[in-house]
Amino acid sequence: MKSSRREFLMTAGIGGAIASLWQQDARSGAASAQQRQELPPEATQGPWRNLRAVREKKVIDFHCHIWETATQSSSRLGTGLLHEEGHMVDFSEEMLNSMDAHGIALAALSPVFVGYEKYNNSKWRQAPKRFVMMAGVQEIEPRPSIQDAARILRDQFSQGARGIGEGGLPGYGDDPKTLKPVMDVVKEFDVPVLFHTGWSALQTSGNLNYSSAWRAAERMGILAANYPEAKLVIGHIGGRFDSLDGYEMLRVAFTFDNVYVETSKSTPRIITEAVRGLGAERVIFGSDWNRPEVKAYGPKHWRDVYQHWYNLNQIALADITEDERDTILYKNAQRLLKLTG
Repeated sequence: MKSSRREFLMTAGIGGAIASLWQQDARSGAASAQQRQELPPEATQGPWRNLRAVREKKVIDFHCHIWETATQSSSRLGTGLLHEEGHMVDFSEEMLNSMDAHGIALAALSPVFVGYEKYNNSKWRQAPKRFVMMAGVQEIEPRPSIQDAARILRDQFSQGARGIGEGGLPGYGDDPKTLKPVMDVVKEFDVPVLFHTGWSALQTSGNLNYSSAWRAAERMGILAANYPEAKLVIGHIGGRFDSLDGYEMLRVAFTFDNVYVETSKSTPRIITEAVRGLGAERVIFGSDWNRPEVKAYGPKHWRDVYQHWYNLNQIALADITEDERDTILYKNAQRLLKLTG
């Protein structure tokens, strides 16, 4: 569908304004120690504290990241050293501290974009009782072929990876059948595959490659239809903008029995609808935790969506039972990742 020059410029202007604000906020984020201690009441006294799974320290975080580059830490739009091996910043200690503070027993580490063996694998081996390794292939150039990706993933599963993390599946263009070598390995090891979804307006729909919510959902549905035996996990259930992406992604999950949803950056409303439509057994807790300095951006900054307390609060505020919360917060991850309870 063609758009007029005016419409194009308007869209580009809005996108540029959002990107500029994001970058400005990020650059001002390296705040003082005093600012870093400023957290809203829902972080320190929120309903997440009363969750049974939190009190019993049983929570499993299905979606998180412990490595970022120095440039990405200060700006999502950073360039230069972005995702370059040798310039990664290790946040594992901060993450473990946050896990301890929020009753999280285990965290599944989605892959970094480069240096998989040096980074994720090494951290998993240093703390195997706290971290679960998720597989993935390099996202930046040179990207491996589908055949090479299948071999790489097979090796990672053989080493102990228990799924494919966010961004870990190779791009496949418009034909999901080209992924068959990779999906054959996924089927062989019976592991889940986590996808990034949402934030359509900012064009960050990951390997789905589309900025419109309905088009990304359609693409996810086509993949689910082509590989009905694969366990596909919709990350973020479309994200924080539920009216834009959330319901589109729920429609996919409602249609295909092999599709699960993961709750990071989602809302109580969408989580409630997911449990009603899918059952709690197909809803999985995740936080997308990745940068400890996000707490420095002020109590009302939208980067709070990366925090453990924020994402646990969404589960606590959803209109579901405590047993359903337990199922979401750790039982489903135990089952999908084949962890002992």
